[in-house]
Amino acid sequence: MGNFLEPRHNWTAMFITNTAVGTLPVLYGLVAWSSDDRWFFLIAASLNVVLAIVSVLVLMRSSTRPVILALTSSATVFPMFGAVHITGGPLASTLLGVTAAILLALAVAGRPLDVPVPVRVVWLATSAVTALVACASILEGAGLAVAVAGIAVVTACAAAVGKVSGTGGDLNLTVAVIGTIATGISLAGTLLSGAVPQLLFADALPTGDQALMLITEVLTLAAIVVLAWSWAQGAGGEQLQAIWTVGTVAALWQVTLLCVGLGALIGGGSDAGIRGGHAAATIVWVLTGAAGLLWARRQRGSARTVTLSVSLSIIGAAVAKLFLFDLATLDGVFRVIAFIVVGLLLLSLGVAYAQSLNSDDDRSVAQR
Repeated sequence: MGNFLEPRHNWTAMFITNTAVGTLPVLYGLVAWSSDDRWFFLIAASLNVVLAIVSVLVLMRSSTRPVILALTSSATVFPMFGAVHITGGPLASTLLGVTAAILLALAVAGRPLDVPVPVRVVWLATSAVTALVACASILEGAGLAVAVAGIAVVTACAAAVGKVSGTGGDLNLTVAVIGTIATGISLAGTLLSGAVPQLLFADALPTGDQALMLITEVLTLAAIVVLAWSWAQGAGGEQLQAIWTVGTVAALWQVTLLCVGLGALIGGGSDAGIRGGHAAATIVWVLTGAAGLLWARRQRGSARTVTLSVSLSIIGAAVAKLFLFDLATLDGVFRVIAFIVVGLLLLSLGVAYAQSLNSDDDRSVAQR
């Protein structure tokens, strides 16, 4: 009997078999059981996950395939994803939320417990997916978009804090990837929740959904900024420029939605509110491009070329929007404000660059 307990034995196949024996009946219960069996389902699904995780904690030190063990244990969570029609939304969300919290705690606290890094990465990723499903089981539409944006901000901040303090360790890259994926889902969520129609029509969304959309856009914008900064740490050259370029474009998209959405909300769903929001968005585009051009003055080589190209593209897009869209849709004071402010910004930018060129010429003469 003692030979079965020796560390050199690898019980991967038996663990997979035992896990399948416990998980398949729970999966079958999603089809066969009714809402009257919800407590039985909750107990069965919870015990199945707990037994799988405890088994991994016991076996991983003697196993040469810890990733397979972690993936197998994570598979026990999948039956919970379809539990809504048995337990109802609130119970399913609670069950999934508790499971996500347990997996997150194990991933974070796994280092002192000598849990291998790949196992912790799998559990952390499973926790993130479970948290998203927990939100989707009880929320929908604009409310779900807010929840996803909140997850994106939390994971983005966690990645940034881990990068700054050095406490992220082996999981910092995984947290950053999860935050990036969550931010991408949040960006898609704004599109699916009616953000694009809101750019064109004053009554595209009800007032409540407009407010939730604004919260989503603010959270997503914060996540984009934090993630761009986090990914930029340690990057250099073309990689750094690519990070800031993608981050800037994504942030500008959110700022545009935010300006127009805020204008629509303040204007009470009137056309004047949307016009004001578009005027503000155009000005923000020009300001962003101008800031990039001024930043490019301090750069050299390929980095300067990329920054100049992106900044000029943003200013070009802003001018095109001003003449092709704003000129046709804006009226009265908003058109005047947009043209005057953009004109003054471009004029100031030209003066700043002219002074920069004179300074460069003076330095060249002095060096001779």
